[in-house]
Amino acid sequence: MLDSQQMNSVSVEDTMFQEAVDAARSKDYPRARDLLTRLLRTDQSNATYWIWLSAVVDTKQEQIFCLERVIKLDPQNQSARLGLVLFGKLPRDESLTHVTLTHTRSWDVEKIEKYKKPAKVEKPEIIAPPEPFVEPVGIPLEKEHKRRFPIFRVLVFSVIGILALGLIYVGLFGLPFDISLPGSLIAAQPSNTPAPAPTIGPTATYLPTSTRVPQQPGPTATFIGPTPLRLLLDVTYTATPIYVNTPHPNSEAYRSGILAFERNDFENAIGFFNQVISMDPNAVDAHYYIGESYMRLEEYHPAVDAYNLAIEIDRTFAPAYLGRARARVWRGLFVTVLDDLNTAIEYDPNLGEAYIERADELIRLEEFEAALEDLDIVEELLPDSPLLFLLRAEAYMSLRQYEDALDNALRAFALDQTNLDIYLVLGRAYVAVNQPIKGLDMLETYIGYETNNPIGWLAYGRALHAAGHYQDALSAYNRALDFDVNFFAVYLHRGLTLVELGDGPRAVSDLDIAVIMFPESFEANLGLGRAKMLIDKPGEAYLTINASSSLAANDYELAQLYYWRAISLEALDDIEYAIKDWEALLELPVEAVPEEWIIAAEEHLESLNQ
Repeated sequence: MLDSQQMNSVSVEDTMFQEAVDAARSKDYPRARDLLTRLLRTDQSNATYWIWLSAVVDTKQEQIFCLERVIKLDPQNQSARLGLVLFGKLPRDESLTHVTLTHTRSWDVEKIEKYKKPAKVEKPEIIAPPEPFVEPVGIPLEKEHKRRFPIFRVLVFSVIGILALGLIYVGLFGLPFDISLPGSLIAAQPSNTPAPAPTIGPTATYLPTSTRVPQQPGPTATFIGPTPLRLLLDVTYTATPIYVNTPHPNSEAYRSGILAFERNDFENAIGFFNQVISMDPNAVDAHYYIGESYMRLEEYHPAVDAYNLAIEIDRTFAPAYLGRARARVWRGLFVTVLDDLNTAIEYDPNLGEAYIERADELIRLEEFEAALEDLDIVEELLPDSPLLFLLRAEAYMSLRQYEDALDNALRAFALDQTNLDIYLVLGRAYVAVNQPIKGLDMLETYIGYETNNPIGWLAYGRALHAAGHYQDALSAYNRALDFDVNFFAVYLHRGLTLVELGDGPRAVSDLDIAVIMFPESFEANLGLGRAKMLIDKPGEAYLTINASSSLAANDYELAQLYYWRAISLEALDDIEYAIKDWEALLELPVEAVPEEWIIAAEEHLESLNQ
């Protein structure tokens, strides 16, 4: 039996633990951390304390350290194992399941739940079967939106957090330790009661709730699950070493600056490097590190000033040109970016990160073949970089080489599951190769964390459209327009979805805007013609569809042209030219024409030739 002192100790620990749980549930994470840390000082073997601590610490490194401690204490702990599977620390295990959570945090977001097949929609008498995915020519998904996460953000923070494990351990025990650097991490979150412990894993649990968007049809859900991936993007799986580390044997300030930089204490790093400069104004690497420190503090003007000083001292110092290019991207000053990147590569042809940045910029400029050439060089210099495969996937998507895009997106995903841009491009690639359900899985993760990004909602809407969930696609498009009413590509795709739903007036309204904004888009012009058929204007429909004939870029688009133009010609009783279009449709390669269209063409020809 326990004596009174032991009973009092147990009672105090139970009370403190309950207070920690309550603090976590009320989002008072500093207090929860303090209480759990104190508990662990008295009982380092309590796996429950460790897993709750993983839910309230600040950094990825701290979280994975906590989960690894859980596994050491309880090797079969399902929650910890699920988390470490996602982080690449353990192999995937399909037998692991998730525990539904009810606790929410301040970063909880809405998320459209997986959709059941909608009820059959009444459509016009003549309607085409669902069409394969086609990326509209001249309208890349990011046409009107700068990349949400510039490549620099993933690269330059690759050394951030190296000391996080040491800090938490010292905070708990005051002792040094030896542990390998962690991989990716998504933390556990506490439930409303101390047991069961919070779930961690590659797929979050979603609970239905109502939408926040007024008058938007379709179900949505509240995201309940791991730490947002967007908070984890600053660290890739493999740390990138510091590029410049020139020995300064007579400068303690320089060594202190490097140490401060490595532990992410950038303000003090700037102070130390300024001390170096006061003693040696021509210390080019000190100026460079001041620029790098300002970049990490997101102070881009002084960063550019520091890089400029480094270049004035040594015009062949390649990293300074790379840093200045990155700073200018973040400031929105793209005009001189390529000049700086070209110069960086000229002075250091082995600077792989410069090729990555240049490829990223070339993709923004729609120079996809040139970007792919740079990425071939990156593969020689940095063969395991997830950014290499991410950018390749984006370039291949724009070139409509969808199988290549999917292959590279999968390779990027295998290397880094913390970069949300990978989820976006992988989801789009799945849809492009006619695997919309897999695409929806990826895109649901993306919008679950990036709720305010219209690009994600547009991509998600297109995936829903490809899966035949037209009403839900409309909800996604409306969400995109909530965040950017001038995102004109959304009007195109919402209009095409309205055509599938047989809503002619609204389809015409959206597609009129799309044609004005994208006059060279085959999809927009053909879609507008189809919409005019729905409002009983076959003459206008024919003129619009016929005008798209010069825009058809391949046999598949020619098939669409012949099919819909024949329909409009029949509505105008122009049988002779309708027959010609049906015949032209049948002369196309069979792989370019949906089987339903071939059957329809044969039936129409038989009827019209009688």
